[in-house]
Amino acid sequence: MHEAITDIRTASEKAARTARLLTEARARFAAYSNRIAPGSASDDEVQDTEMPSDERLLDEAGRRGRKADIIWRKQMQKAEDHESTLKQVEDGGKAVLKYFRQQHGPSGTTSAGTAPPKPPQSQERPQIDNPVTAAIMATGAVAVAAKSVWNSVRKQREKTRDDDQT
Repeated sequence: MHEAITDIRTASEKAARTARLLTEARARFAAYSNRIAPGSASDDEVQDTEMPSDERLLDEAGRRGRKADIIWRKQMQKAEDHESTLKQVEDGGKAVLKYFRQQHGPSGTTSAGTAPPKPPQSQERPQIDNPVTAAIMATGAVAVAAKSVWNSVRKQREKTRDDDQT
């Protein structure tokens, strides 16, 4: 909070400096215009309304803060929606993996036809409140699955290479 107040003060000082420089430039331009064409520019002093007040600056900063909160809430809602989609993808991946495991079965057994799919077991999954944690966990699960597939393919290649050499 102190850092935000310091930033606001710094911004206010910079805005005041900019307003002062613009006022000086305006006065010089008016003097130049009056020198080449007398009476063409007014020599009025700067109005107080040209420099925003501290209250106005704070109000504008507050509005921007509220907009940031609204955007944050929208992003959180999107993340929750993605979490449910991610759960559906995970369940679908598990079903596909289970299907392929059933197709290959233990070696030496034969089957006449296809076995009816078994209903998925209902497992209690941990409740995750933070969508960032959910995303990290999903990424970890994908990484573990990718590593498992990588190792499986590598073992299969080694096995075929050994079979070819003998």
